[in-house]
Amino acid sequence: MAIGSREGVAIGEIAVYTPLILAAVFVAFRQSFFKQIGWVYVVVFCGLRLASGALGVLSANNPKSTSDAAWTAILGSIGLSPLLLACLGCLKRVNDFLRPRSFIILALRLVHIPCLIALILGIIGGTDLEHPDEQDKGYKYLKASAIIFLLTYLATLALALLTIPEFSRLRRGELGIMLAVLASLPFLAVRVLYSLLADFKHDSTFNIIDGNVWVQLAMALIMELIVAIMYILAGGAAERFEDLKRSQSIEMSGGKGSGNAYAPQQWPQGQQAPPAPQYNV
Repeated sequence: MAIGSREGVAIGEIAVYTPLILAAVFVAFRQSFFKQIGWVYVVVFCGLRLASGALGVLSANNPKSTSDAAWTAILGSIGLSPLLLACLGCLKRVNDFLRPRSFIILALRLVHIPCLIALILGIIGGTDLEHPDEQDKGYKYLKASAIIFLLTYLATLALALLTIPEFSRLRRGELGIMLAVLASLPFLAVRVLYSLLADFKHDSTFNIIDGNVWVQLAMALIMELIVAIMYILAGGAAERFEDLKRSQSIEMSGGKGSGNAYAPQQWPQGQQAPPAPQYNV
């Protein structure tokens, strides 16, 4: 039996994201999982892509099932949310190192809220598309979701730009994470644009259920894949956050408490150590 283009893309998703989710889980645990939640969102994203691919294969082999097609579209459309949250999480990791109690840290936490709201609206809107009498309401939810995603992206971009002046203070691992965040922003912009076009145009090219599969591949799926790979590589190359903070604390204390109680004492320049006491036996 010949494989259609949409089914082929779904099979490709499964083939690509199966090893990728394993790598994402490894990096998430290496970075202390819930303490550095940016990579947890990458794991969630990879899981959504695997589920979307599986449902895409089921939908292609059971074209009469509207629920499979609808959930394929829903999972495809909400994939943007965990990637934006992952971007925010990686940016927070960098700022945790630079300034743990700053305005940017608070802003990064607050921006999570509208992103989660957009995710919920996308799920509600997608499920409404299954019912012909509720499709108008569903499209309204999807439009609201796309607009919130756009605002979330712009806020993330602004916070990333505010972090750039601190480049010189970053260690190599944190610099790699920051570069991954900055490099991912153009790809996320294309993905946000696709969501806006899909939710506002409703034509044969941009449609979350039966739009042009090659446009979706170019503007959504490949963009998402590149971003996910960037975050996984950056997280895998970076030092564990606990080790980073420990070494940073030692440096700030001038090496005190580094562990050798018998190390020779350092005396100020120009000053000699007192002579050792002499004992008569």
